Amino acid sequence: MFLTLAATAPQDSFELRARYGDPDVERFAIRPDVTMTAAYAPDGKASELIIEPRQHFLRPSFTPGPTMEKEAAMDLLNEVMPETRGKYKGPGAAMQDGCGAIGFMFYKNISVSVGLDACASPNRVRSIGVRPKLPTATLPYTSAELHALYGSPDVETFVVRPDIRLTAEYGPDGQACAMRIQSVHDLTYPLDAPAAPVEEVMAALDAIVPPQVRGKEIGPGEQIWGACVGAAFPAEYENVTISSPDWMCDPHSKVRGVDVHFKRSACEAFQPTRVPAARK
Repeated sequence: MFLTLAATAPQDSFELRARYGDPDVERFAIRPDVTMTAAYAPDGKASELIIEPRQHFLRPSFTPGPTMEKEAAMDLLNEVMPETRGKYKGPGAAMQDGCGAIGFMFYKNISVSVGLDACASPNRVRSIGVRPKLPTATLPYTSAELHALYGSPDVETFVVRPDIRLTAEYGPDGQACAMRIQSVHDLTYPLDAPAAPVEEVMAALDAIVPPQVRGKEIGPGEQIWGACVGAAFPAEYENVTISSPDWMCDPHSKVRGVDVHFKRSACEAFQPTRVPAARK
């Protein structure tokens, strides 16, 4: 029975790579409380890096993330990209929308974006993004080099169909605790992705997490915190919770997808927050 389930529902990195090939996005712990996400170009070299405080990769899109000291963040940038060490060019541009702000710095070969919270503290940042200046260029890292530096990733993204992407976030047991199946999108701007047909998303879901892995169907679950009015209640199964990402009910959103949270004891910290019954 175990062998049958393992063969039909790959849930760890080895099995997902065997089925779908190398991931095009990986996230590494570069400090106990800081991660770095790397997106790769077709030649295997990194095309974008995002450094940010550790948080669950699959989370409500509008939830404010944690921040880190600006000085510590810049030290990490200098460590990852030595080109920036001692060669600060100053902000080249800035954008602000409410409390959110992004400052840009330009170096010889790369551009750096710094995500700020203007309403909190000017000395704290939410993220640092690194991209090559030229759209056809890449950054000086491959997946193998990042593995050698930082170990195995805790998040990986695979292209499972031409227009469908699977993101898996692994738990302490090395198996996926959370998955998101959605249309192929840009790492920084996922809501700009073109729509993927619902039937294709559901077909991918059935292949990745088939009914025998979900277990017995329990019925509608409690509303997940962050879902807007009118959002479908999650489908509860014996082994998983299947729900729509919080932006699914936005009529302006182009993205279509589903989230899967596994109910193993190792995945307790990955479960979505539920709305208390009194607030329904």
